[in-house]
Amino acid sequence: MTLRKTIVLSALFTVAVLGGCTSSHGEAGVFAINPLTGEIREFASEGEVPAGWATCDSAETCPSPVGCVDLTEDQCLARSDCSPLYVGIGAYPMECETTDPPPDFCDGTAYAGCVDAADDCAPDECGPGLGAPTYICPDGSPGGSTGRCLRNPDGTCGWEFRDCPDPCSATIPECDLLCPPGTHNPTDSCGRVRSCECVPDDCSGVPVCDRPTCPPGTHNPVDDRGCVHSCECIPDSSECTPEECGPVPYACPEILCDDGSIGGCTGRCYRLAGGGCGWEIRECPGPALQWYETCGDPVCGPGWRDVGLPRCTTETAGDPCSTEGASCDPMDSCNSHMVCARTDPRLAPGGCPISRREFKRDIRYVTPEDRSRLSHEILGVRLATYRYRAAPEREHLGFIIEDQEPSASIDSNRDMVDLYGYTSMAVAALQTQAEEIAALRRQLDELRADLGAGPELVCR
Repeated sequence: MTLRKTIVLSALFTVAVLGGCTSSHGEAGVFAINPLTGEIREFASEGEVPAGWATCDSAETCPSPVGCVDLTEDQCLARSDCSPLYVGIGAYPMECETTDPPPDFCDGTAYAGCVDAADDCAPDECGPGLGAPTYICPDGSPGGSTGRCLRNPDGTCGWEFRDCPDPCSATIPECDLLCPPGTHNPTDSCGRVRSCECVPDDCSGVPVCDRPTCPPGTHNPVDDRGCVHSCECIPDSSECTPEECGPVPYACPEILCDDGSIGGCTGRCYRLAGGGCGWEIRECPGPALQWYETCGDPVCGPGWRDVGLPRCTTETAGDPCSTEGASCDPMDSCNSHMVCARTDPRLAPGGCPISRREFKRDIRYVTPEDRSRLSHEILGVRLATYRYRAAPEREHLGFIIEDQEPSASIDSNRDMVDLYGYTSMAVAALQTQAEEIAALRRQLDELRADLGAGPELVCR
């Protein structure tokens, strides 16, 4: 988008420089504003003001430009008070191959509307995304999760979630048009009378035929007034006309699916299996099956352990797979496995520990007092040997959860040891012991210095 915006702004700047020169004779001119771009210029006379510009007495009294929502992409890019919105597209349309130059959306995004510029925050100030879909509203603007990180009135930052505007709240033209006999003002899907239009009262002007029903594979067409043309037969197809489907479902937005396709109410009127017509409501496809790597051991141990899984052959993380839940063993030293799934098991609740800051919140570093407490706790762990009831052939070394609860080393909800917490407690103990050893060394150095400054000791 940067190149596109640079070109548009450069062009506008050039026009402003070349066209902004005034005559040197000092005569008073007339001011005018371009209501779309917000550009204000002085002209020698009203006759030089371009069509569509609004005149004003001075630059300070010019009216405000039109709202951002009514602007095209180029106009939006030229306005500092407006911000363009783009949505990602997953498919690569045919127009990108056959059109020269290719459309703007061939760079992987499509212009979705223009909104008022706000005090945007950096994405990392908002944290992880909402995970909600982006809706294409009936007016073409984006709804749902827009991808904008905005600053709240209290100074905090948050992801924008936008409701689609009510299509029935927009104003419509009003006229005193008197419809001729046999016609009337139509009523739209919102129940509003379109007083500037006239349509026939009925289908009386459409010929009526007593011919038999249309042969298989054909049907009588329906015009934009809903009138059936019984004297005609046209081939069936998978598509119907919007008139055959009737009013568009209200409050059923389009959804931009993760794969770039459109879900929800797609706006497609298609023929049903029984021959009737209906509006398409499409579910977004789920994530494709692919191979994922599991966590493996918290700390890579001395070597691979055989757990009875089939050996991996060509399976590689990221490659597509066909059987959900299938798994194999790559025989690595960390004892991780490959699993066929739709989502990464390492990112699920209870998955692998993730240590990057971007995935965390409420970060608080432990104090020296915290380290001392954790050190005392781990030094008090009662180690025991035991055997599992379901596998008594092997003896294990560890501790019993009931002896330690509550503790950062225990995941009580899953009756498991939290190895990441347990290891971190051991680190706290090592840090505490290191501080104590350093203090003892300083004391020893001080004693040696005191002894060196005193009378010489003679050993007999």
